[in-house]
Amino acid sequence: MATKAIITEQHLTDIADAIREKRGTEDTYKPGEMAEAIKGIEGGSSETTYKLTSYSGYGNAIGQLVNQGFAPDTSELEDASDLFSYFTGTSLDVSAFDFSAATSAENMFMGCRNLTSIDLSAIDFSSLIKASGMFSSCSNVESIKFNPDGLKACTDAASMFASCTALTSVEGLFLPNVTTLSSIFNKCSSMTDFDLSGIKTSSVESMAYMFYGCSSVTSLDLSSLSTAKCSYFSYLFYGCTSLKSVTLGNKFTASSATSFVSMFYGCTALESLDLSELSTYNCTSFTRMFYNCSSLTDIEFGDNFDTGKASAMEYMFYGCTSLTDLDLSGFDTSNKPSMTSFCQDCTSLKSVTFGEFVTSLYGGNHFSGCNSLVSITFESETVVEASSYSLLWAGSSKYPAPATFTGDPTVDSFRIYVDSNLIDEYESDNYWKQFAGYFEAIS
Repeated sequence: MATKAIITEQHLTDIADAIREKRGTEDTYKPGEMAEAIKGIEGGSSETTYKLTSYSGYGNAIGQLVNQGFAPDTSELEDASDLFSYFTGTSLDVSAFDFSAATSAENMFMGCRNLTSIDLSAIDFSSLIKASGMFSSCSNVESIKFNPDGLKACTDAASMFASCTALTSVEGLFLPNVTTLSSIFNKCSSMTDFDLSGIKTSSVESMAYMFYGCSSVTSLDLSSLSTAKCSYFSYLFYGCTSLKSVTLGNKFTASSATSFVSMFYGCTALESLDLSELSTYNCTSFTRMFYNCSSLTDIEFGDNFDTGKASAMEYMFYGCTSLTDLDLSGFDTSNKPSMTSFCQDCTSLKSVTFGEFVTSLYGGNHFSGCNSLVSITFESETVVEASSYSLLWAGSSKYPAPATFTGDPTVDSFRIYVDSNLIDEYESDNYWKQFAGYFEAIS
C-alpha cells in the first residue's frame, strides 16, 4: 500500500503516536528509532511505503530514518532541497533512491559534517537544474562520486562544494549546461587537483570566488574553459597561497567581464602570469587584482587588456614585492579611475612605464613604500591629471616615500620621464610642481 505524505515535524509526531497506539505503550522515539519500532509491530509496515512528493526541513531526521531502513518512494519528488541537511550520522546510503524527477537539490547534504564520503554514482539527476550549496560545509567529506550522465540539465552549481575543507576527490562531475560556477570550490582547502574536463563554460555568467581559499592547489590549467559570456571573475583565485602557475589559454578571453576585483588576491606563490589573451574592454573595476602577489616577477599584458572603462584600480599591485619592472603602456585612465595605493609597498619595483592613454592619476599614495623606485615614465602627450592629495606618496611613516627620494634632485636617483615639451608645464602644475627638478625628457 502506497501512502503519499509530506514529511514534516508533525508527520514524525504522527508516526510516533501510531507506533505507541499499535504497541500499547507510552514509549518515546527518536527519528532514528522509528523504523525498527515499526518493524517490531506484528503485521506491521513491511507493506507500507511512503511516497515522498514534497519535503520541508528536517534533514537529519530523514537521514536517521533512512539509516534505520526507512525507504520512501521519491520518484515524484521535484524539490529535494535540504533533504539530508545537517544529518549527523557517519554514513548514508542513498543508492536506492530515485531522484529522476528532482529539479532542485539545493543544500541537499549541507552541513553533513560527519560523513567522509558521498556516493551518488547510481543516482539519476537528469532533471536537476539547481544544485547550489548541495554539499556545502560537509567539512569531513573526502570524496564525492557522481553518475557521469546525471547532471546534464544543471544550470546552477554555485557553492556546490563550498567549505568542503577535507575534500580531495570529485569523480564524474559533468556540467554541460551550467550558467553559474560562483564559489563552486570555495574553501576546498585540501584539493590539490581539479578535473574540469566535464565542466562546459560557454554559457557561464559568473566564476566569482570559484577557487577562493583553495590553499593546497599548486597549478591550474583553465585552457579548456571558454569565458566569452562570463561577467564576474572577482575573487576567482583569492587566497590560493600555494598556487604557482595558472594557464588561461586563448579561450579564456573574459570579453564580457565587468569585474576583476581581487582576482589573484593573496596568491603569494604565483611567480608569473600570461594575461595576453584577456579582453578587458568592459571591465570597470581592477581593484586589488594582484594584491599581495608577493612572488610575482612577471605579468604579460596583451593588446586587449584595456582599462578605458575602469572606475576603480585601487591597490591593484599592492604588496607585489618581487616585481622589479612594470610596463603598463597599454593601460588607459581616461575615465579617471581612483588609483589609491596602486603600487604601494612594491619594495623591489624599480621602474614603471605608463602609455600615452594614461592621462590621469587620481587617488593617493600610488608608490608609497616603493623603496627601489628610480623611474616613472609618462608617455602622455598632455600633462597627466593628478589628485590634489597625497600625490604618489604622503611621506608619512605609514605611507613613506621611496628610499630613492629625499626631496633633493641633485642627489636622488629617482626621476620622472615625460615628453620634453611638457617639462615646464609639469614643473608649474599645481600638483606636479612639488617634483620640480625630477623631470627629465624621455630619450
